[in-house]
Amino acid sequence: MRTVSEMVGSLIIRFYPKREVEGVRVIFSDLGVDRAECASRIRSAFEALNTIGRGYQATAKRIGYIVVWPGHYTFADGFGGVHLASADLLGISNYALASVFVHESTHLRISARGIKYLPECRERIERLCVKEQARFLRHVPDHGEEMARDAASVLAFPWWTQEANDADLRKLFDDNNLPKWLMAITRRRSRQ
Repeated sequence: MRTVSEMVGSLIIRFYPKREVEGVRVIFSDLGVDRAECASRIRSAFEALNTIGRGYQATAKRIGYIVVWPGHYTFADGFGGVHLASADLLGISNYALASVFVHESTHLRISARGIKYLPECRERIERLCVKEQARFLRHVPDHGEEMARDAASVLAFPWWTQEANDADLRKLFDDNNLPKWLMAITRRRSRQ
C-alpha cells in the first residue's frame, strides 16, 4: 500500500513538464531552466558513463527518474529517483555530472538493499558513495586523478550530519518562502 506522501508526491509530479532521456524520465520542477539544455547535459553525462565503461553503464539503469529542481543540493530519494539541483546540472562538466550520477545511484543501490539512511549510518554511506564517485573519476581521461581527489576532498566537510541537514532545510525553506509547519514535518521525516 502506498503512503500518503507517495500519493501526494506522484500527484504533484504529474503537473510538471517531463522529458525522456536515454530511457529515464526527467521531471522539471525548476520551471526557469532551459529543458532542452538540461536534457542534453543529462544525455551527455550518460554517454560519459558509457564511455568510461567498467560497469558504469548500469548506473543509469538504477535511476528510476530524475527531478531537476531549484534547490541547492542533489540527493537520491527513497523511491528510486535523483533530485538534481539545476545549478549543479548546468555548472559542471559532463564527467563531473556523470560522477554525481554514480554517487547518487550508489545511494539507490544501498537503499534497495534495505539499508536506511539513518543518522548513525550516514557517514559510512556517504564515504562509500564518494569512494565510488572517485573510482569512476579516476578513469576520466586527462584530469581524472585530480577530479577524483577533488571529489574525495568533500569528505572533510561532513554534510551528512543532522545539523547540516537542518541547515539545508532552513535554507531551502527560506529561499522558497515555504511554510514553517511544512519544515517541521520535513525535519521529522529526515530524522527517521
